[in-house]
Amino acid sequence: MNSVQDLLDRQKRHFATGVTRSYAWRIEQLDRMARLVAENETELQRAIAQDFKTASQEQIFETLACLGEVAFQKSQLKDWMKPVEAPVPRALAATGHRGRLPRPLRRGVDNRSLQWSAPIAAPPSDHGARGGQLLRAEAEREA
Repeated sequence: MNSVQDLLDRQKRHFATGVTRSYAWRIEQLDRMARLVAENETELQRAIAQDFKTASQEQIFETLACLGEVAFQKSQLKDWMKPVEAPVPRALAATGHRGRLPRPLRRGVDNRSLQWSAPIAAPPSDHGARGGQLLRAEAEREA
């Protein structure tokens, strides 16, 4: 087996343990995403400038938008994790029964390429917030 397949298999086993369903795990993933961007903000902005030839305010926007998105997801996470009402047969509803389902979660490991048209304003943090694991592979550079 190759190293990418080994990594993917390890990620799938980790996901199957159910650890990614907890609020604490999801918050940790969002915190790590924010820390990654904050600690590398200058380097990210420099790379955006080089790759996309953008103005300085756009470079700043890209990193701040990512941090803002992470903060928003953290503020909404508890509500997103609450079960939602589900319909039940009339006979059960008449006797006071209610249906409640967990919100849809990511179901496994997502292998995304870093070949995005927008740099980082739309971060993959939603994946971690919804309980999934993200395995990112750098896009191949053309020579």
